Amino acid sequence: MPPTRSCIACRGKASPTELLRLVADADGEVLVDLGVQRSGRGAWLHPHHDCLRKLLRRPRALGHALRCQARVEGLEQRLHGVCMDSLTRLLPRASRAGCVVSGRHAILRDLGRGELRAIVAAADASPRSLAELEAACGVLPIYSLELDRLALGRLVGKGPRAALAVRLGSPGEPLLVELRRYTSLGYHPRRNRSGDRPEATRRAGTAQSRGRGLGAQSSPVCSNRKRGQPTGASLLEGSECPRKRS
Repeated sequence: MPPTRSCIACRGKASPTELLRLVADADGEVLVDLGVQRSGRGAWLHPHHDCLRKLLRRPRALGHALRCQARVEGLEQRLHGVCMDSLTRLLPRASRAGCVVSGRHAILRDLGRGELRAIVAAADASPRSLAELEAACGVLPIYSLELDRLALGRLVGKGPRAALAVRLGSPGEPLLVELRRYTSLGYHPRRNRSGDRPEATRRAGTAQSRGRGLGAQSSPVCSNRKRGQPTGASLLEGSECPRKRS
């Protein structure tokens, strides 16, 4: 039977590969042990916005698990940095393995062949570009990163790219896992149901649309177009963290 761990926030059980490990340094500052490389006591957390919020509101349980006066100040920012660092490492690696497609025509071609698993969009991709992708992708998830077109293209050795696509294949699996984790934690530009925009979206959305197609700039969207299900933009608002069933 595979090993399981309990989430420190919701007490739900999951495989260690589905959780994040938290440790404390000598000063009690809580750090993210993404590769499970640090020795000593650790605590496990679902990579989900609800569990993170609950942990930040009640840090005493974490201190008890780590047997120290746990300091959670700045944990959310450190976790965001760890996720972004992981994504910026995994994207070039998947690209070198042939599991990332760039360019509008190549993406649409592979979509028609059924060879894609996900779309990665730049934060300043234009509404028209995103609408084209959404119309073509159907139920394929579209993840919006806090990277502009220039930064997204550089990660795969290309010029500015409004979107990249992840192909089928095992080299792309770690990237897909990290994209889902990034989205579940809430670290992606999105609009919530009330219409308010978080800071990341407000910053990225200040640029107005210039031109047409995949080169224009505007506000980001993260979506999943399947009818009757919440879009990626409202995924967190419409989902719950996994919990242990009684």
